[in-house]
Amino acid sequence: MAEHVIMGVDPGFTGAVAVISVITTPPKADIKVLGVYDMPLSTGEGVLGGDRERENLDGIALANIIRLWSPRITLAVVERVSASPGAGVVSMFRFGEGYGIIKGLIYSNGIRILTPPPSVWKMSLNLTASKKDSLDAVAKHFGSETFYKYCSLIKHH
Repeated sequence: MAEHVIMGVDPGFTGAVAVISVITTPPKADIKVLGVYDMPLSTGEGVLGGDRERENLDGIALANIIRLWSPRITLAVVERVSASPGAGVVSMFRFGEGYGIIKGLIYSNGIRILTPPPSVWKMSLNLTASKKDSLDAVAKHFGSETFYKYCSLIKHH
């Protein structure tokens, strides 16, 4: 029997962090949800300076989440993201800065990172690009009670 604790990160401002335990006992694996967190945000000075307050990634709160689980985490999976068509320069800069903070905090805890693009991880799970399909698959796998317990935390669904 071997346990692998994996952190999954949807890196957007409306993203989330999930921590799961995968216990492999041939011929099957047992997967349990250990924690799910909305991406922590704080309001403060804009990323590019100026006097406009903006909602930004709260690096301290995210560091605390990662530190809580880092002794057990064997791998982090951070969705590889790219520019959205039509997104403004400032919003893409802010998104990229947040993505870098996420990866830096994970690496600073000595955790290995995989960065699959959405098309790769969804294809490996036989999912379409639809977010609804992804959520339905999670509910089916973990059961509706577990799914709805954590789904109530999700601020953007």
